[in-house]
Amino acid sequence: MLLLGGCSGTGEPAGPAGPPGRLFGLAFGDAPGPGLARLAVPLPSALAESLAFYAAPGQGDAPFGAALTQATLAFWQGGLFSVEAALAAPADAPALTARLTRDLGPPHCREAASGRVCLWRNGDFEAVLEQSGDAARLMLRQAATAAAVAAALPQPPPLERAE
Repeated sequence: MLLLGGCSGTGEPAGPAGPPGRLFGLAFGDAPGPGLARLAVPLPSALAESLAFYAAPGQGDAPFGAALTQATLAFWQGGLFSVEAALAAPADAPALTARLTRDLGPPHCREAASGRVCLWRNGDFEAVLEQSGDAARLMLRQAATAAAVAAALPQPPPLERAE
């Protein structure tokens, strides 16, 4: 699935790895496949035909060496653009952090009351690892498509300033 070797065939260090080739049997841009269950997510009517979410049953692939479970796959205009899932073994989060850093470069991390969130970018591919207590979730997404989806979502009205 992923070439995770430290060296290329020429003896030179390998460049950063890109996104995994397939996640839950699908590549980014693929239409929903068999075995996925469409989720009933309330969406604004303007997005109901363009944005869909599916659950992938059981434990899935292990991108970057992390076994995933409880996956939600997001599709925009019929193509997969995001996968979010729990780590099957949250204790594997430090090893996943090290592997993502090795393969994608240094992360941008922030600490919050709810836990720690780290973002890795490699071209149009992003990985986000969120750790909170005894749980960890990984999101893998196409950045440009995720931005297009966010722009298509209705924006809340700006807060009024008290005089």
